[in-house]
Amino acid sequence: MIKDHINQGLEEDSINFGKIFRLILMQSKLIVILTLISTAGFVTSYLTSEKTYKVTSLIKIDGGGLQPAGAQYDFLSASSSSNLDNLIQLYKTRTNLLETINDLNLNVSLKATRNKGKIDIKQFEIIDKKTNSPIKVFLEVNDKNYFLITTGNEKKALYYGQEYTFDSFVLQLAKNGTIENEEIEIVANAPDKLVNLYKGIIQVEALNSLRFLNAREGLINVSMITNDTEMGKSILQKLNEIFVREDLSYNSKKATSAVGFIDDRIETIGADLALKQSKLREYQEKTSTLNIDLEVQTIIQKISQLQKILDDIQIEKSRVRERYTAENPLYLNLLEQEKILLNQISEIENEIVELPNAQQNYLNLFRDFDATQSIYNELLNQKLSYSILEASTVGSIRIIDEPYLASKVSPNPINYLFYILAFGVFNILIGFIRGVFFTPVTNPAELRESGIFEDIYGVLPDLDSDERYNRSLETLCLNIDNSIQIESGKGKIICITSPLASCGKTTTSISYAQKLAKLGFKTLLLDFDFKKGDIHKRTEIQHIKRISLEDFTSLDLHKLEKLKVENNFYCLPKLKNLSDSFGAVNNQGFIDKIGTLRDQFDFIVIDTAPMLSIADTGILLAIADVKLLVVRHGQTKMNEIKQTIHLVGQLGITFDGIVYNFYVKPSSYYGYYGLYGDYNYQYYAERYLNDSYDYEKNN
Repeated sequence: MIKDHINQGLEEDSINFGKIFRLILMQSKLIVILTLISTAGFVTSYLTSEKTYKVTSLIKIDGGGLQPAGAQYDFLSASSSSNLDNLIQLYKTRTNLLETINDLNLNVSLKATRNKGKIDIKQFEIIDKKTNSPIKVFLEVNDKNYFLITTGNEKKALYYGQEYTFDSFVLQLAKNGTIENEEIEIVANAPDKLVNLYKGIIQVEALNSLRFLNAREGLINVSMITNDTEMGKSILQKLNEIFVREDLSYNSKKATSAVGFIDDRIETIGADLALKQSKLREYQEKTSTLNIDLEVQTIIQKISQLQKILDDIQIEKSRVRERYTAENPLYLNLLEQEKILLNQISEIENEIVELPNAQQNYLNLFRDFDATQSIYNELLNQKLSYSILEASTVGSIRIIDEPYLASKVSPNPINYLFYILAFGVFNILIGFIRGVFFTPVTNPAELRESGIFEDIYGVLPDLDSDERYNRSLETLCLNIDNSIQIESGKGKIICITSPLASCGKTTTSISYAQKLAKLGFKTLLLDFDFKKGDIHKRTEIQHIKRISLEDFTSLDLHKLEKLKVENNFYCLPKLKNLSDSFGAVNNQGFIDKIGTLRDQFDFIVIDTAPMLSIADTGILLAIADVKLLVVRHGQTKMNEIKQTIHLVGQLGITFDGIVYNFYVKPSSYYGYYGLYGDYNYQYYAERYLNDSYDYEKNN
């Protein structure tokens, strides 16, 4: 017994994969139907969903553009660490979006049926810019002209290609083909209301992975999700044109301003250069006897060359510092070159100090003149460069990729396939939950598999199978008789109940009692289902009159004969006029009378009320020698059986056995039990579902 108990505990605690498989397989119809419905829904959604696409354009930003070397020219006019970020914001400015919306009539929609795509709205401008309400215009179109329908249903003839101004709007239409007669509607919203919409759907992002080295240069990717790819391309194309145009305009204005500034500086520096040249000439005439030997000429040439190289390096260093960080190798290399040149110039300065005063004065005047001339020449070069930039049609922004269709966004077949698979798993889970909590038992083997270890005393098929039912009933009688251990000579009390109504306990009680009577046992059937007992309505018993509780407690041998249905079979129908059934079964006189009847009969079969419905049943079970629980195939749920057993256990009572009633081939049975590979399932299916009673156990 201890070993069996341990095995039962292990069987309950372990994961029974066979049970899980059987539950899912028995719910396969539901799972397949739900999966087909969900799959059909997803396929329909995929086929009918609006198709959306991603339109993309690639823009390159040249940090320096065409600015002249050494010029402090900055189109972005922002800190070097945030220029690309600012540029992203500049692309989607309110001004740019408004211009795009107005030029492409994005705020105007045309509602037409037969002439869709044949009418082109060249212009529709709302005159009152402050209006927030949409403007609706109704037109009647044909191939020759069209008519404006006023609020008074008057028609005003208009012609394609001509611009018309009305009180609240300006309108111009063109046709792209043969126009059919139709009434159409034009709806226009204020452009301001669409700015935030397009700002949200147009995405601008920097692609430069080395922005920490150069924040002024990089690639910018512009994209938008749309269901109209051609319109999406037009929108990005327009924004790109505005962006490039504004860049050129800004560069041109800066170049014009720079040319004006340089002209002023050239005039000033030119006068200063003439003065210094005059001073140098006067000094040469004054010291005409001064011998400018080869050493002095060499010093002048060397210091001039070094100074020019130094100026170029310092200019380049300034430009690099604006575009790169201080740790950039290029910037560090320029710093090193500058240091070397300064050291070389310092050495030459020391040589000059050693020269005679006359030569030193000459060198100072010449160097001053030479430096001013270099500045003057540089200004002339800068003016030429800025003049070219002023007239240039190329700025710092270049369109690398014109707007193009990048990819299809939705519906994505991969996503839908994932949804179908996910719902398939979900449907299996639903089937599993339904099988565990909501599906009734479909095979006696499920009881033990679910942790119900009460013996199965009998498996009764449907009543239509007379021969099979009788043989099953004989097996039930034999199993009950083998389980009874009481003194011989005393009647045996068999109490039959069920979890809920309609399990067939009354039919089982009658059939069992009749079978005992036919076997020669004097049998009394008691209908103690005091609420809904209906044995007295059965054809073979309806002639037996119902009696009251008082009559029951006073039954004698003479009155018992009035309860006789047939040979050895007696039946007491439901007591009449019984208002308190619980009080009745608790009455000592009621209990004593059952004890008296026990001495008069071989078997007393008590048909009780369902255990989960009426409390009386627990008292009746306590006085019974054999307590049977009837469960119905395809109706009684596993949790109802467990709840009944648990409730009886709280009363200190245990069921002796279970009667599995009305066992028929399930509507979902397609040889599943053979697939299970479970001996118990196959045993019950072979023995009670097949036409033959012969069953051989394959070892």
